[in-house]
Amino acid sequence: MNRIGKFFLNIGAGINGVSDELASSGFFQYINNDRFNFDYSDLPNIVNEAYARTTDVYSIVSYLARNAASIRWHIKEYFPDGSHEIVYDSVANKVLTAPNKNQTWGEFMEEHFIYRLLTGDSYIHGVKPEGFEYFAELENLMSQYVEIRTPNMNQYSREVLGYDYFQSYNLKYTPEEILHTFYPNPCDTQPALYGLSPLEATLKVWKTSSERWNASAHVLKNRGVSGILTDNSDRPMTPEQAKAMQEQANKRLGGSGKFGQVMVSNKKLDFIKMGLSPQDMELLDLGVISLRALCNAYHVDSSLFNDPANKTFNNRKEAQKALWTDAILPEIYKTEAALNNWFMAPISKLENRDLRICPMLDNIEPLQQDLELLADRLTKLRTAGIISGNDARRQLGLDPIEDESMDSVYISQGQVDITEEINNENTK
Repeated sequence: MNRIGKFFLNIGAGINGVSDELASSGFFQYINNDRFNFDYSDLPNIVNEAYARTTDVYSIVSYLARNAASIRWHIKEYFPDGSHEIVYDSVANKVLTAPNKNQTWGEFMEEHFIYRLLTGDSYIHGVKPEGFEYFAELENLMSQYVEIRTPNMNQYSREVLGYDYFQSYNLKYTPEEILHTFYPNPCDTQPALYGLSPLEATLKVWKTSSERWNASAHVLKNRGVSGILTDNSDRPMTPEQAKAMQEQANKRLGGSGKFGQVMVSNKKLDFIKMGLSPQDMELLDLGVISLRALCNAYHVDSSLFNDPANKTFNNRKEAQKALWTDAILPEIYKTEAALNNWFMAPISKLENRDLRICPMLDNIEPLQQDLELLADRLTKLRTAGIISGNDARRQLGLDPIEDESMDSVYISQGQVDITEEINNENTK
């Protein structure tokens, strides 16, 4: 058994280095020379253990999901000339207000991101109104309870026959009713159609983090005494003397306001200190290392999670910017593309117009500095006569202005319309 496993065993964290509670859950075990085993068949217990009982995993996943869910979404109509405008009269707008009777859009999206961040999969169930082919309600399925049906339950088949949902009851859905988004999975640890769970990639890390807290709890719970006060003379104390000494120690050291006092005795006594060795204390300090490893896996910087020793970024603003560009925006874009293909396409066909669901990314504060730099660069290009005003607006994510001058290219000297000058030269 490795050193960490022996340490946890020695302090009473349970057999084979894990707590009795974890060992009895059925999914966590040491196999093949102390390696952890990730059993996808018991994914519900894994999710419960990692998210509900591991502080670092909960902190990172909930932080990402809440920030991603804070983004507002809207419906846009796109026109043949490339222009677009926000619309409020589509049936899709009702879903953006309340995707189902129990959730707001923000609550729905937060739940969606949490499931995918934990299990590598997200399943959205769409409900169609009677007689229509579009979805009027959306709800998340708990991804740890979803099983994908394939021909003869072949784990290597990529043909989806349907989805089985085993959360409290068994429901069956057709492939058309479910929007399945997932992380690519090149591994053979599970059937090919499922995404790769970040909890598998970080298994040893979050288990170490969890067991570190279990170890700390066991130390505090079972510590009992900090040391033993013993008679070191040639003649041992009688039971009466030992009892009197214990009463004096309790009175002197255990009462309110007596912390740190030294008991005076006319006997030759010795104190045997009890507690963890410096090496064991180092193992309990693995928390920062585990936090950083988990942050790396989720593409965020640990300085956002109370790790002041991490100086990867010059300041918090840079860390916040990287949080959005490296972690949150990729999640939003993945969901945006999937919803447009599955949710918006039938509505566009129904209403006979090109409709798309789009996240509103204009007001993300950590990204505003980059937007200002882009605006300055586009202004210079506009002044130099390289792009038009509407070209600049499109690159900034703004709608074009219906004005002929905004589609013209000018030079800085006198702001002359060069397209007009060219036409005048041709007519001479």
